[in-house]
Amino acid sequence: MSLAIFSACLPALRMPLQAQRMPLRAEAQRARTVQMGGAAPYPYNFITIEPTYTINDPEAVQQIMLEYVTRSKSEPGLCYCDFTTTRSAPDDTAPGWSFSAAAGDSLFVREAYPDAEAVLSHLANVAPLREKLLAGPATLAGLELHGPAAALETCRTAISDESLDDRVVDALKGASFFEEQGGLSRLEKVSGGMPLPLVLVSLQTTFTVSDAAAATGVCDEIVRRAESEENLLYCGWTRNGDQLVCREAYGSATGLVKHVENVGDCMDSLTSGPATFEASRLHASIGQMKTFNEFVADTQRERGYCSQETKQFLAADVGYSRFEVQQSMFGFFFRK
Repeated sequence: MSLAIFSACLPALRMPLQAQRMPLRAEAQRARTVQMGGAAPYPYNFITIEPTYTINDPEAVQQIMLEYVTRSKSEPGLCYCDFTTTRSAPDDTAPGWSFSAAAGDSLFVREAYPDAEAVLSHLANVAPLREKLLAGPATLAGLELHGPAAALETCRTAISDESLDDRVVDALKGASFFEEQGGLSRLEKVSGGMPLPLVLVSLQTTFTVSDAAAATGVCDEIVRRAESEENLLYCGWTRNGDQLVCREAYGSATGLVKHVENVGDCMDSLTSGPATFEASRLHASIGQMKTFNEFVADTQRERGYCSQETKQFLAADVGYSRFEVQQSMFGFFFRK
């Protein structure tokens, strides 16, 4: 059964970077009783494509990305696809929206696929829109692929495959490849389900490793603890050289902050010697970002993992998913 979550689509690129401070409810939300536990997790073996752009022309970027998501929606191999942006321009034109994207802000495309073949098919499908985006409206700032070693090797090999569309090859050149290092997923079916509006609070945190053996032990413990979390969609690790990345996603910010409380001491252990915290990027809707900000303020988290340092990207609320989420005898495992 597909996860039936419907939300109204809001105009893209015109949402606040941070919501205005409201009466604190985060503590009460975090205190909710867990309603059910999960069955055995699935392999953490999907691929995320993670391009980051610098926005030059916000209006043009908006129109291109709306078409980009619509085109991606038709792909049977899609796990999920949407785009998020930082917001830095004061905007008083719409009640309740205080910031919008401006030239110089960052655009991030959230995309996931079950295998390398689906990745290459997607890159061919959106190649004209990528060219249009890079023709002036935006500048590519970086590209990362995260997934299993074998799938990443297929993508690396594609760079020299003369039978592929040159635009696909160009899209992969210069990418950084992060190999899966362990994790868990609650995706019962990674792709192929009914297209549904995307509801996803995703966090990506980067560390620089100095003691790989010690770091591995802590990372394994974080995944073990995450297995009991009811709101978890996936949690795991990828690595490129000394760069270690934690990829996580939840159904709501409430699930995320419960996870922070569950693994906080492990993250402290990780950054007290085995690794150094570098940066976190949180991608969520404005309502979910509000809950996260309340949590950060309530707990006075000034630095590090899930803190005031976390770079916030607001979702345009136009994305779609084709994954199906694990269920238990009580209903969906994936809960708010």
